[in-house]
Amino acid sequence: MKRTPLKRKTPLRSKAKVKRPKKPKPLGHKDLWPLVSRYIRARDGGTCATCGRKCERSGYHAGHFIPSSVGGLALRYHPWNIHGQCYHCNINLGGYGSEYARFMETRYGKGTVNALHHLKHRRFEIDWEAAIDYYRDPPIAHGLILPFVREL
Repeated sequence: MKRTPLKRKTPLRSKAKVKRPKKPKPLGHKDLWPLVSRYIRARDGGTCATCGRKCERSGYHAGHFIPSSVGGLALRYHPWNIHGQCYHCNINLGGYGSEYARFMETRYGKGTVNALHHLKHRRFEIDWEAAIDYYRDPPIAHGLILPFVREL
C-alpha cells in the first residue's frame, strides 16, 4: 500500500513574534528635547549626578530620576527630574537609582522627592509652544508645576 502525502487545510503558523509599532513621540518632542538637553548640560556642567565623574559630548546624558515611561509628560521635561549622568551610570547601570535617590534628597530634600513621586500619578497636558519658549530662555528658579503644563 502506497502512502499519500497529507495535505494541510491550514498553513503552519509562523513562530516569529509580531512587532507592534512604537507609539509616536509627541509632536513637539523633537523641538523641545534638544533645548531641555542643552539646558541640563549647561546647568550641571558636565558632572555626573550619581558618580561625580566629569563627562563631555556623547558620554554625557540627561538622565531621568523618574523614568519618562512612568512619569509621563509632567516629569519628562521637568528640570528637577532630569540631571546630567555619564553613559555608564545612565545606560549600563540603568540610571543608578540608589545613588540618584541619594543625590536628589541631598540637593532638593525629601519633601521635593516625594512631591515628584506624587506627580507621576496625575495626568498632564503640555502647551508645546510655551514649553519651547520656556526652555529657550529658562528662569533661574522653577516651581513644582511648570507654567507650560496643565492638569487634565
